[in-house]
Amino acid sequence: MSKINISQFQVDTKIISGAKACGVIADEVKRLSAKSTFVISDPVIDSLGLGSEIFNALEGIGAHNEQFNEIEPNPRDKTVEKMVLNLEKEKIDLIIALGGGSVIDAAKAFAALYSFGGKCLDYEGEGKVSGKALPIIAIPTTAGTGSEVTCWSVLTAEHGNRPPYKFGIGSEYLMPIVAVLDPELTLSLPPQLTAATGVDALTHAVEAYTSKAANLFTDALALEAIKIIAEYLPKVVADPGYLAGRHYLLQASTMAGIAFNIADLGAVHSMSEAVGGLYDLGHGLSNAIILPHVINYNYSAAPGRYSRIAGLFEDNNKDSCAEVIYNFIRDLGLPLTLKEVGLTELDLEILSELAFENSSTCFNPKPADVDDFKELFKKVL
Repeated sequence: MSKINISQFQVDTKIISGAKACGVIADEVKRLSAKSTFVISDPVIDSLGLGSEIFNALEGIGAHNEQFNEIEPNPRDKTVEKMVLNLEKEKIDLIIALGGGSVIDAAKAFAALYSFGGKCLDYEGEGKVSGKALPIIAIPTTAGTGSEVTCWSVLTAEHGNRPPYKFGIGSEYLMPIVAVLDPELTLSLPPQLTAATGVDALTHAVEAYTSKAANLFTDALALEAIKIIAEYLPKVVADPGYLAGRHYLLQASTMAGIAFNIADLGAVHSMSEAVGGLYDLGHGLSNAIILPHVINYNYSAAPGRYSRIAGLFEDNNKDSCAEVIYNFIRDLGLPLTLKEVGLTELDLEILSELAFENSSTCFNPKPADVDDFKELFKKVL
């Protein structure tokens, strides 16, 4: 009799989805009995005025709010620590994170530090947050990261003589309590950013489906996310005002987030986080460049799974999933090499060591050592 492995599946976040879903924020704040909120966003969100409706709603119910709108792409641990320093004397009982994955990740790290003190690096790894942290309502403005339903915060550290690197803080206590998926908030995304964040979600789904920790529950979510992204991402890139398509992509991103929060990821993210930390490259772009090469490397370890992925695309050459994904990314107009985004040379030693040490590497369907990562980095340049 074959062995049946034990698996787990748990979703702790209430998900509210639909056009104008942000209209429920006041009701959720009241339900959570919050009196003083902290709204975290970034300069672009602030300049577009995407938070005005939320701020008005908070004022309408008397939920006093503080604001911080300085979160950068690939957020720094020092930025999070600055937020805590600015607000350590303020009474806050709820965080509202309005933005992409960088904003939501920064909000999670802030919740840990505000609740329990210390520095971000004190919480590096999994399970170091000692209890229930400040609750978070996450409102994604991109359809890509899935951070609104994961327990992870990924930050960039810049300390001492060590090169910049990304690190993760993982805890069940950092899961957003509510995720609000409002496609109208993604309408202002330009086509290339829509494409890059969409491929970020695609990468999450592909890696969750082929992970060593995948199970039937995560498989169902990952495959449906891939199917939706394959159909709707090209349509939304071609027609940015296609609201229904953006709604599908937001839901696919969240499904992929739930899947990888449980099944974890693989070598694409190990490499992408190394590149993002060292060179400050956008995460979606680096995933798009790296994904086809890792699929090609992994194919022999999971041919049936990669063939099933390929079959979900219009260009369904089941014998070459890497080619199908490469063509899909090319047709979206995204760069296909790191040289196209300005990286003419790579520090292969540092990048390969960082990728090998990444916690997702052990879940990759095919083992990869430092030398394997060196060869992969050479291919993506």
